[in-house]
Amino acid sequence: MHTSPLSALGRCFGLRQAATALALAAGLLQPAAPALAKPYTVIGDGWVTDLSADGRTATGQLSADFQTFRWRAEDGQVPLGRATTAIGLYSGTPAISADGEVIASSILDDSGQFGIQGRWTAATGWQVLWPLPRDAGQMDLDQAGVYGMSGNGKVVTGLYWRAGKKDGLAHGSAWTARKGVKDQGSGGRSSRIDDANHDGRVMVGWDEHLEWGMRQAAVWIHGQRQLLELSDWPSEAAAVDAAGTRIVGQAWDASTGVESAVMWTADGSGAWQRQLLGVLPGTEWDGSAYALGLSDDGQVVVGFGRTTFSPQSSGWVWTPATGLMEARAFLSAQGIDLPRRYQVFEVSAVSGDGRTLALATLDRQIPGSYRALLVRLPRPAAR
Repeated sequence: MHTSPLSALGRCFGLRQAATALALAAGLLQPAAPALAKPYTVIGDGWVTDLSADGRTATGQLSADFQTFRWRAEDGQVPLGRATTAIGLYSGTPAISADGEVIASSILDDSGQFGIQGRWTAATGWQVLWPLPRDAGQMDLDQAGVYGMSGNGKVVTGLYWRAGKKDGLAHGSAWTARKGVKDQGSGGRSSRIDDANHDGRVMVGWDEHLEWGMRQAAVWIHGQRQLLELSDWPSEAAAVDAAGTRIVGQAWDASTGVESAVMWTADGSGAWQRQLLGVLPGTEWDGSAYALGLSDDGQVVVGFGRTTFSPQSSGWVWTPATGLMEARAFLSAQGIDLPRRYQVFEVSAVSGDGRTLALATLDRQIPGSYRALLVRLPRPAAR
């Protein structure tokens, strides 16, 4: 499963303007690069946000205009249209179903004037997801955004806006064909749902602290919200496995005072046991690590980290056997050496089978651009 791309540039609403500026400075949208010799492939401009269970289909966004795309080896990177930046707006994170047949993303509404939630298939094209809850209210031309989807493609998660409401300007939401977009509530302020397990029964994201306003990692099970972290330190839940028993994200490590990558595992009694996954080697007190996705068996976790308080970040991979390793070091141990021209600032997604990794990179070769790479591990990652 997955979570937001370009997290290395910031983790709140609309923090991709830096990426837009870089892409525009680099020139117009670059044509898709040719495939490299296996086991890695440059799939084109932008970044991947989610992968199918077998890693053979991907979705993501183009860096020039944040337009959602689908990629398959047989037809390459295909833009799907209706990018919200056409009205100067960015929101959301594209998600893909386990079979690669359904994509959900924030799109323009049918009038082309507002940002809204959308669901795409090859047969139907984009479908606007309606109706919104009764208390919905427009915010800066945005009505709702997509941040995740269940593996079966039947539940689309994210948020909808509630302009002027005192109990949160945005609430986490879940769409189904039968009920439309439904409010999943909050503890009294804003919330968001970033991912769902295969059948949509378990959803994860964050709920703002009632007093201080920072994000708190949360899980919704059958619509019932539960905080994963009961503290005054920031935390987020980013992704959940297919079974809904493991969740990854970020939380405070009291022993080091650093925001670290974390996994929460259901213990069967309704509680979640916390496991710190660590940070990159050399991380100082003001650094951090964030887990973005995990394989269906929970044995491969991916994300990004900063060794100090800086915009510069590096992607990483975690397994029980290797611990948290910088992406290049991990791949080298697997017998894969990437060209040095690609600066890996994030491992943005992992396939359900744990064999395919999506790398968000900056191509150092002139004129420079964001490039999405897929790496197919030659064997199961060390477990």
